[in-house]
Amino acid sequence: MTVSFSLPDPGPVSLDVLDAGGRRVQKRDLGAPGTGDHRVQLSVGEGLSPGVYWIRIVQGSRSAASKVCVLP
Repeated sequence: MTVSFSLPDPGPVSLDVLDAGGRRVQKRDLGAPGTGDHRVQLSVGEGLSPGVYWIRIVQGSRSAASKVCVLP
């Protein structure tokens, strides 16, 4: 699964994968990738069974979330 996002600032970024109950199932610190468009590859085999999840990108006091569906 590929997660695409755009950053307005060059600061540190983290990516959280939350299950439907809001529990974090994965956390990835992405360093400081810089401004602009980025892509991160998430492996479904790393604790992500088929189902509905939220992807949350956090940079400083900003965050954005999107619902995703992992298919078998």
